[in-house]
Amino acid sequence: MDVGTAFFVPEGWRRGNQFNVRVDHELRPGKDRLYGNFYRTDSYAVTGGIRPAFNRPTPNTTHFGNINYTHTFSSSKLNEFRAGVMRLVGLPDVPAHLEIPGITITGVTGFGQSGYPNGWWQTNWDFKDIYTVVTSKHQLKMGGELRQMYGSATNTNNYIPAYQFSSLLNFADDESLQMTRYVDPRSGEPFTAYSELTQTEWAVFLDDSWKVGRTLTINAGLRYENYGTFKDTDDTLRNVVFGPGATFQEQLASARVDFVDRFYPADNNNLGPRLGFAWDPRGDGKMSIRGGYGLSYDRLMNLPAENYRNSPPLRASVVLGQFFGTQFTYSLGDPTKPYLGYPVDPALQVGLDSRNGVIGARVNLTAVDPALRSPYVHNWFVGFQRELWGGIVADANYLGSAGRSLHNAYNVNRYVGDLIDGRFDGFNPSFSAITMVRSNSSSDFNGGTVQLRRGFRGGYMLQGAYTFGRAMNDADLAVGSTNFQDAADLGAEWALAGYDVTHKLAVVGLLEVPFFKSSTGLGHRILGGWQLAGSAILQTGTPLNVTNGASFPSGDYNADGNGGDRPNAPASSVKQSGWSNAEYLSGIFAASDFPKPAPGQNGTLVRNAFRGPGYIDISVSLSKKFDLSPKVSAELRLDAFNAVNRVNLADPNMDLSSTNFGKSTSQLNPRAFQTGVRLRF
Repeated sequence: MDVGTAFFVPEGWRRGNQFNVRVDHELRPGKDRLYGNFYRTDSYAVTGGIRPAFNRPTPNTTHFGNINYTHTFSSSKLNEFRAGVMRLVGLPDVPAHLEIPGITITGVTGFGQSGYPNGWWQTNWDFKDIYTVVTSKHQLKMGGELRQMYGSATNTNNYIPAYQFSSLLNFADDESLQMTRYVDPRSGEPFTAYSELTQTEWAVFLDDSWKVGRTLTINAGLRYENYGTFKDTDDTLRNVVFGPGATFQEQLASARVDFVDRFYPADNNNLGPRLGFAWDPRGDGKMSIRGGYGLSYDRLMNLPAENYRNSPPLRASVVLGQFFGTQFTYSLGDPTKPYLGYPVDPALQVGLDSRNGVIGARVNLTAVDPALRSPYVHNWFVGFQRELWGGIVADANYLGSAGRSLHNAYNVNRYVGDLIDGRFDGFNPSFSAITMVRSNSSSDFNGGTVQLRRGFRGGYMLQGAYTFGRAMNDADLAVGSTNFQDAADLGAEWALAGYDVTHKLAVVGLLEVPFFKSSTGLGHRILGGWQLAGSAILQTGTPLNVTNGASFPSGDYNADGNGGDRPNAPASSVKQSGWSNAEYLSGIFAASDFPKPAPGQNGTLVRNAFRGPGYIDISVSLSKKFDLSPKVSAELRLDAFNAVNRVNLADPNMDLSSTNFGKSTSQLNPRAFQTGVRLRF
């Protein structure tokens, strides 16, 4: 049995603990083996940001357990069965200031707690069985997997109204640009959100590792995945139902939101072949050439999909304001009164129109494209491995991938130039933003790695790897939303991926401390047998994307009602790379470096045009095993993360509407220490 406990406190804003138990038992020697473990993790986060008065403690508890049963039929036949369950519960505390609404001010960090009440509960089950048969030339694996997922949440945004201001002056004058409120659209009264989604997935596979000869092995396999489709246990699933029309925009213009039995039909064609080889051209076991190709599928992004709970005709996130021609009341609250004291505007109490929107108002929707497909990725590689001298092994590999039908989530109810006349129309007049999950994104990656490693011998181990790569895509997905500049021109978004790292060097090592290693008595028990481990990571920065988060006309250059547009490219005389830490802190750009496009036009600056600061981390650990008795041992471990306390600046603010535009205002984790004890018995 193995029992361990760890405590962590990074940067003082989050704390937690973890408890785990592991059990191994041989039921019948050589025939039946049982293995299981259990984890419980508690975390406690405070989410107030830079304003402590709005700190909101958020405790999360995760339970995880699994069991593995292995049965040996014979020396050539084996069956493994695995079952696991994971349970997550999150219950944020009640906000401290329910009387203060959510406030968003262009160019200023907002405040308030419009996201209330909140809570989430998720349970996932997984069952897997693998049967293995070994012959003289083949190792056959076949099996299947069943996954059942259940998730419920009561995450309510804007039960407390959220107000948006176009500037700090407008905020001082109480001139709010718009209000968002979460209501029951049939009555207009504020209400809470709730959802219960289930999904059943299953897969079967067959894999054959064929030893063609002494120097060549071929691996071929086929995997079938069926991710099913989401179901609502309350039969209250809602989605956009397209109307007639020859184009997507025409179908959207006449669409309504209504009850459906599923978001999209299950994709039953997810066959993924895999093929690989390993060849020893010299036959001496010191060189290997390997290659392979595989096709893999994935499931729907769960987080944006579950926001159907905000959709009419049961619930609605309604937007009122000058762009929509509707009036609202800007007010503080009073928690002792109904609806926390925030007034219910008459514009919310007019009922539903023919599309199940709110009459005379605009409703935000999250929807799923009824034609959604499972995303898939092609992966391939070719590699060379060679044993050199002194136990050193060298690897050189080329890797590539191509993602297709990738999922995104973006506002489709907009078009360029819409706000030029001072009014938002959109394609569909009943709704404001229609954030739809679609499967029309792509990604590519090509890269190479060179690695040298020396296995543990002579009291030490050392390994280093250098990676060069280039990742491209048309969307850097955020949770729940993808901010395309122009919804009708996704091709203009194709650029370096936001996570692209051109160069990365990673080194790890392990050393048995030689002092008192061979001594006896108390000196050895306390000072001998220590191990020193270390790692170092050096990498170039990730791309920076310059945008403007302000509303039209200060931002939203193309006037489609969706912020986050890019400006025109700066002049060639503006420094565009090679900045020092001092420049990141003082500002690598001025907002005036980026010309504004003409109103109603897209900017010319490409996405992710620049690069942020690089990253260096050197971490070390010291550990020792103590034998407490013949059957009980303890391991003491001391860790130092970012041991040299190197200042790794976070990416600078790239929002032109921010007063901190161009500046790095925070850093990544500074030096931190951790101590742990593990008991084995």
